[in-house]
Amino acid sequence: METLTSNPCKVTVDKLKNALQLVLVYPHGSPFHNTMVSQLRTTIFLISHRS
Repeated sequence: METLTSNPCKVTVDKLKNALQLVLVYPHGSPFHNTMVSQLRTTIFLISHRS
């Protein structure tokens, strides 16, 4: 199992963490929240199907 430091997905993981924090900050149902959630779903889908 690779460590995060040697993982090429590290930057993406950091982006996901930041996006998740923003999703938690903004109220559910707001346009920004919906946009972030759809971006998160897309990113997670791409990561999970990259291997």
